[in-house]
Amino acid sequence: MTRMMLALALFATGCGSAGAALPDAFVATISAVEVTPGSLTVKRGISAPTQLTAKLALSDSTRVDITSNATWTSSDSTVATVSPSGIVTPLSVGTTMITATYEGVTSTASAVTVATTTMIVSDIGKSQINVYDAYTDGPALRQIVGANTTLSAPWGLTVYHDELFVAEFNGAIDVFPATAAGDVAPTRRITGLGNVYGIAIYKDEIYVADVTKILVFPVTATGAVAPTRTITSTAGGLMNGYSLAVYKDEIYATNYTSVMVFPTAADGDVAPTRKIMGSHTFLNICYAVFVENDEVYVSNLSGVRVFLASSDGDVSPIRNLAGANTALSSATGVTLLGNELYVTNAGSTGTHAFPASVTGDAAPTRALTSAGTVSARTIAFY
Repeated sequence: MTRMMLALALFATGCGSAGAALPDAFVATISAVEVTPGSLTVKRGISAPTQLTAKLALSDSTRVDITSNATWTSSDSTVATVSPSGIVTPLSVGTTMITATYEGVTSTASAVTVATTTMIVSDIGKSQINVYDAYTDGPALRQIVGANTTLSAPWGLTVYHDELFVAEFNGAIDVFPATAAGDVAPTRRITGLGNVYGIAIYKDEIYVADVTKILVFPVTATGAVAPTRTITSTAGGLMNGYSLAVYKDEIYATNYTSVMVFPTAADGDVAPTRKIMGSHTFLNICYAVFVENDEVYVSNLSGVRVFLASSDGDVSPIRNLAGANTALSSATGVTLLGNELYVTNAGSTGTHAFPASVTGDAAPTRALTSAGTVSARTIAFY
């Protein structure tokens, strides 16, 4: 058995008995290599790379961390890879077994299951929600549709803590389990709203675009409750708010031909802190906005404009996705999944995936043609 020397011989002085025999050196042996967690489920594009830990279980009941010294192996690197330091990155649906080996001893495998990442699409014309595989073109995996759903012209979507929040043009927010399917009733509703479009959740608060104002509710709100804050902007001219996103304590709200930025703590009739607007922005009909990695993505019917999150005034986009090759003619929804940009096209060409850094008249890397109807609006992932 592989042996590890943990201590040298213990010296005995023996009260004047010179030359007394020394005891044998204590040597602990490796009982096993243990990997934690023993199993996990992750999703491509959603789950962050996951750190596994390897420890030696020694015969004296001690544990020694060898995560950075072990040799890591994935039984199927097409499903998930594992780095030399034990970091797992999901790649495709399936299960792979991850092991760690040290001095010839191999651990019991950690089972890593990569589950299906789903793309949730609102269909305002059919008053239903369609759910697809985010990486494979095909028919809907499930739908939320029927009288019990109370859905009426759903527009904005977001997923938060395993719940799906749906903003409806006809004046309500419906909340479902993220895995809901069929003709099911929402777990709760926020009612008495105006024509609401975009929705975002940030720090346990719901932000919803209500045309000329932004309403803020607690994430647990239900029924005909008053918002905790209402943001309007006479000075900014907030009149046609279709979408919003919240990022680093700021609200980014589309306003037909512009993007307005407010602090999340704003309340009442306030001026925006910044406003992206003007002929150089190439913004005309702004349907959706998404902010990540300090960049602002705006769907603009014919394509997607990308700005720095700090942009202000009549500035040119840092990237512009538009042209015949993009197959975008009515870009309504936009969001990122991992290192890809997804754009919903309100037409028969479906939803398209591009590299996140795409620019110019570029063809999509993947077209999810099944996920397209003339009334498709926004997308979320789960």
